[in-house]
Amino acid sequence: MWRWGCAVFLLATALVTGTTCNHERSADASRLLALPPSERPAELKKYPLLEQVELFLTAMYAEHPRDLGLEEALASNGAPMVPVIVERLKSEAKDESQLYLIQVLGTMQQFGYCDVKSQGEVVRTVEDVISTMKPRFVSRAQVALAQIRGDRSNSK
Repeated sequence: MWRWGCAVFLLATALVTGTTCNHERSADASRLLALPPSERPAELKKYPLLEQVELFLTAMYAEHPRDLGLEEALASNGAPMVPVIVERLKSEAKDESQLYLIQVLGTMQQFGYCDVKSQGEVVRTVEDVISTMKPRFVSRAQVALAQIRGDRSNSK
C-alpha cells in the first residue's frame, strides 16, 4: 500500500510542477509558457540559441496542442541555428524530440530562413536519425525531410 501511495504522490507532483520525462520545466520555461501564445516567439528569441532549443523542447512537451509559433521562432534564427539543432539532434535520445527538431529544419527551408537542403551533411544526419526512429514518428519526420529537400509534392 505504501508503494502505491508513493507512486501516486510522485505522479501528482510531476503533474503539478509540470515535470515531464527529461524536460523539467525551468523558471525560464514557466515564464515563457505563462505568456499569451502571441508573445512567446519574441520572448523565446531573447535567449541564446542553445537555450532557445531547450525552451522549445520543454514547451513542446508541456502544451497540447503544440505552440507552432515557437517552431517558427526557432527556425527564424536561420543559419546560425542549424549547427545547434544538428548537434542536439545527434545527441537526443527521444524520437519525439528528434521529430520536433527535424520539423524546425523543415520550417527553416519552407519559409526561407535558411537553405538547409544545400547542406548535404545536415540532410544526411536527418536521414540517419529518421532511420533509427520508432515507426510512429517516421512518417511525420519524412514529411519534414521532404520540406528540407524542398519537395513540395511530399510535404503536407
